[in-house]
Amino acid sequence: MACLPHAFLTIHFPATHDLVQDYARHCLYLPFVIAGLLLYRFGHWVDAIEQNRRAIARFAFVITLLIFTLRWNDWDPFHIWPDWRERPQTYLYLALLNVHAWAWVMAFLGYGKRYLNTEIRFFNYANQAVYPFYILHQTIIVTLGYYVVRTADNAAFKYLFILSVSLWMCLCIYHFFIRPFPFMRYLFGSK
Repeated sequence: MACLPHAFLTIHFPATHDLVQDYARHCLYLPFVIAGLLLYRFGHWVDAIEQNRRAIARFAFVITLLIFTLRWNDWDPFHIWPDWRERPQTYLYLALLNVHAWAWVMAFLGYGKRYLNTEIRFFNYANQAVYPFYILHQTIIVTLGYYVVRTADNAAFKYLFILSVSLWMCLCIYHFFIRPFPFMRYLFGSK
């Protein structure tokens, strides 16, 4: 895994969210893509992850507790040392964050393989709706947010309103205007 290289790149190349020059994020996310392709190709690895899902989930939970303990008590390297960039503990801490991400992804993969690998009508419907949902959601959220932010309501109400209304709008647009028509399904990348 690229845990230590990612830690090094994170310190020396801050996040830019640039497609080309965000070296640390590429070092973080590219191994996930490669692992996904390898797991798709070698199904027996996914079976092994499924068999060890409980141990992986416990490991991920322990790492979560450790990270929260360090953060909540200001014991992470950024708060302890003024020269945190030169400390090896910083690299270990950032590598721990990467291991944390991998552990949870593997735990979810194992539990997903175990409990979601069945034929359920809702899963088929949701699987076909994913990409149209992805295409629609940001436009709907931004449009709603433009009007909702101006109101005098509190932030929690605005958040819940935007969340629930955008969910229902995406569902309705998909169900009534995209799903029934083959041409619209084709335009939105659905089967």
